[in-house]
Amino acid sequence: MSASSSIVDALIVGGGPAGLSAALAFARQNQTAVVFDNGQYRNAAADYMHLIPGWDHKPPSDFRAAARSQMTDSYDVIRILEDTNVATAQKTEQGIFQLSDEAGRTWSGKKLILATGVEDVMLDIPGYAELWGKAIFHCLYCKGYEQRGASAGVLAVGPLGNVNTALHIARQETALSKQVTLYCNGNETLAAEIVASFGTATNMKTDTRKVKELAAGSGGQGIVIRFDDGSEAVEDYLAHQPPTRPRGNLADQLGLEKAPNGEVKVSSPFQQASLRGVFAAGDNGAMLKNVPNAVFSGHVAGQMASTQLLADLNGQKSLFPL
Repeated sequence: MSASSSIVDALIVGGGPAGLSAALAFARQNQTAVVFDNGQYRNAAADYMHLIPGWDHKPPSDFRAAARSQMTDSYDVIRILEDTNVATAQKTEQGIFQLSDEAGRTWSGKKLILATGVEDVMLDIPGYAELWGKAIFHCLYCKGYEQRGASAGVLAVGPLGNVNTALHIARQETALSKQVTLYCNGNETLAAEIVASFGTATNMKTDTRKVKELAAGSGGQGIVIRFDDGSEAVEDYLAHQPPTRPRGNLADQLGLEKAPNGEVKVSSPFQQASLRGVFAAGDNGAMLKNVPNAVFSGHVAGQMASTQLLADLNGQKSLFPL
């Protein structure tokens, strides 16, 4: 398979867990696919990944490397292009998808899977970006167990700046920590609403001091929250979910519909986007953004795209509403 010389069965943009999982589905049907991996991953700051049996508490880079090696060693129909950025995407009048990379090479495929992931929009609080993934965690099923102990905090701002989501995360922290503090960053109204919704919980409290900056704890352990009034608090870790945005603009180039939070809108459970033949997998097409869901949705997208292609090639209607 080489650029501009052939039409492959699938073009897969993204070489993380979702894209690799989608490629494996095509491999198992002896269908050709090219995976474009630009080397950008949401969990790049994490030393370890979790929730994948056999890979729990292992470096995510090792997981990706093993998946790439296993796939290319076992299946000659899969090609993985590392350090490759896709710049443009279009669907031709003939129904073929065309991608161009930043080097000017053009690729053609019968189906297109977007597994480009998302990037987190860091809060404008000094120290936040530096501690992201190290002492600030967005998923307490992915991170937090190793830091369990006396106390933890929830940064109740942005997407967590409401009662329901703040308490949802706080409840998860109570399974790991003896005391949970919800930091409302000066929002007295939110703090009062949270307290009114504590129910029978006795290990939760709020703090309305305005956050000035965040810093690593002593010896690099834990996190220090410094406030405008000069005081500070120390926690084993903080939980927060910042806003996210899709990586790149390929979905916009293709005119795909978006979900309210900005992800590619897909038909559940088939992962097909609003343009026939385009499927979205992983964080850029799902509300739950973690490795196991990326693997699952990647497989679904790959299998559904493969199924749709086989039906198309035989002039038949797919079993599924694709």
